[in-house]
Amino acid sequence: MPGKKTDIKLSEGEMELLKLLWELGPSPLSQVHQNYHREIGYTTIQTRLNRMVDKGVVTKSDTYPALYQAVLETGDASKRYFEIVQNMFGGSIAPLVAHVAKDRKLTPEEIVTLKKVIRENEKRGQP
Repeated sequence: MPGKKTDIKLSEGEMELLKLLWELGPSPLSQVHQNYHREIGYTTIQTRLNRMVDKGVVTKSDTYPALYQAVLETGDASKRYFEIVQNMFGGSIAPLVAHVAKDRKLTPEEIVTLKKVIRENEKRGQP
């Protein structure tokens, strides 16, 4: 297992499962499969979860049915992917936000949040 949890590489599918486990809490495989947002095989979910157990980002209880639970916290996961995004855009988040806004319509809530972040940064002296 890698030295730090932020060094762990997760696939897109594993990230989706991690997000689902954060929402559900400790859950049996059947519940995870039932709540997954798209059609995917039961055994595929099981394989991904077991790989995530091997990586140390999810635990699997010894109970029956076994319960899967996220160990990796949202902050740890988002930090890792934020570092990747920063490297892609040369340390600037503006191109990332522009790219997202170009590819899909931002919700009113997202716009409010982005404006709030900008105002807070301006108050801290970061125009």
